[in-house]
Amino acid sequence: MYMSNSLENKDLPDSKLLREVEFSEYLNFDMLNGWLETIPLYDKNDLSIPGWPKSPVHELDLSRYNFKGRLLVKDESPLDVNPTGTFKDRAAWEVASLYRDFAAGVIADIENGIISVEEVSRMKAPKFSLISAGNEGAAVACFMEKHRLPPPKILIAEETPSDTKEKLMTLYCDLYETRFEDVELTGNDILQLTENEDGEDLTSSHRFKPGEVYYDLMTHRLFNRMDEICEADSRPRIYLPHGSGRLMENVVFWQGEIRRKAARNIVDPKFGGNASMIANADVFGAEPTTARVADKVHAEFRPFVTYTRDDIATRRRARETGMESDIEIVQDDFIEGAHQIYKDFGIRAEPSGAIGLALALKHNEEGRIKPGQTVFTVNTGKGIISEPIEEMQRIRERILKAS
Repeated sequence: MYMSNSLENKDLPDSKLLREVEFSEYLNFDMLNGWLETIPLYDKNDLSIPGWPKSPVHELDLSRYNFKGRLLVKDESPLDVNPTGTFKDRAAWEVASLYRDFAAGVIADIENGIISVEEVSRMKAPKFSLISAGNEGAAVACFMEKHRLPPPKILIAEETPSDTKEKLMTLYCDLYETRFEDVELTGNDILQLTENEDGEDLTSSHRFKPGEVYYDLMTHRLFNRMDEICEADSRPRIYLPHGSGRLMENVVFWQGEIRRKAARNIVDPKFGGNASMIANADVFGAEPTTARVADKVHAEFRPFVTYTRDDIATRRRARETGMESDIEIVQDDFIEGAHQIYKDFGIRAEPSGAIGLALALKHNEEGRIKPGQTVFTVNTGKGIISEPIEEMQRIRERILKAS
């Protein structure tokens, strides 16, 4: 059915419910205790934690493409690193862990006599809403199903390809579609469009510090690898997608945080290297010109601009990132070329995940990369939503059975 929505005299598009998963509307003590006991708690200051194996770093020889720099690719695609095949699994884990923390808080309130078990049974089970073009929604759905959490409420564009819709409809989620064009949505709008007024929108929310915590382990591992191979006076370059995943935001945040800790003689348990070299690395966020190739990072699928060129300029002035750091546009032909390079080297990728390399190729052509200069990029992976539906379901079953 279609639902008509309005809030404070604002005209919202209709949304259509495509799929709904049955789940208890209200909490109970056994549910909370299950979340607390089955969702693992890791020490995120320990980079060797078993919960997140290190992603491989490949050094690719691109001399035949006349690439002048030394290219290293941090590869987030292996399924034994990220269960659904992309870096979005890191964010999905953070979202799932919020339920563990919520359960611990409610159980503590019960034990301290602040609320009763009966009162808890009248509390609605919290649900998250999010806009997704596929990968993040699939990752969150798999993690929620694995830990028997409330299904996420995923909002997609009406024009989402039919095969992507078909695959999403087999996953553990409540799925809605709407029209995004010419509509400036707020977090409350997303909650309305997904019938989740009592819930929380992940797409726009800053409450959970997504720009700091979603990829902090991944970022620190990148920085430690840089510290191992880069000279103190070098100016390495980092190329990333700039989209809804907020990876660039995390990297630049931690550049500044590492710089400030070093200035105050504060020990960072996850990084003990050269803070000056890290802070002066140039970080580039890549955006596509169209949605034809790199559809998952096109502006259509990230209606909330959470990190802008003005934010980067502020970091540059504070010397908390490199003096060239910026967000830049890259054309489709470079993206297609980068995707083909990954395929030639046997690296699982999709065009959206190759957009960082695409911008590096463009900079190389423009003469902005010096001979021998160290260049890092992140292949953000190839999500299960890009696989044939039978393979997607096989991967999903493996996730659910894994300890």
